[in-house]
Amino acid sequence: MKFVGSLLIFLTCFATAATAQSTPAESGADGSIVQSPPGYPPSTPPPARSADTSYEQYRLNQLRTGVKRTRTALIATSASLAVGIALVVPAFTSDNCVENDFNDNINCTTAGKALLGVGLPFLSVGFWGAIVSGIMLGVRKGKVRRLEEQIAYRSRAKLRWDPERGSFVF
Repeated sequence: MKFVGSLLIFLTCFATAATAQSTPAESGADGSIVQSPPGYPPSTPPPARSADTSYEQYRLNQLRTGVKRTRTALIATSASLAVGIALVVPAFTSDNCVENDFNDNINCTTAGKALLGVGLPFLSVGFWGAIVSGIMLGVRKGKVRRLEEQIAYRSRAKLRWDPERGSFVF
């Protein structure tokens, strides 16, 4: 259990250090650290949005990216669930005690407890993570589907608003 606590502390420190290194910081006049916002170098202009991309297309791209990330989370938590099952099932099915042939002593090992101690966290995190990420995947795919239908409906409509012209188009 001490190992798990030490591992969590190490990972937290590592994540904090990685986050601190990824944001640029400058030293102010009084010695304090001033965070500078991310920007473009002076020689590189910001990427221009083309005139044909609308807010709906931008939102659709964002939602599709969210679907990909949620699908990745579902796969990762399902893999964790599989690892947990692979560790927990042998803990319950194996006989941890062996009789000694020379005398009547029975030698028992703690392998079952060790497998349970390692496998149950994987099992529980994988189970709940798969449920949550599965629900999130369904919700996000529904949003993508509704937005695609909305875009298709607007393109088929006889009277619609054209933002380029600033007027209604038939």
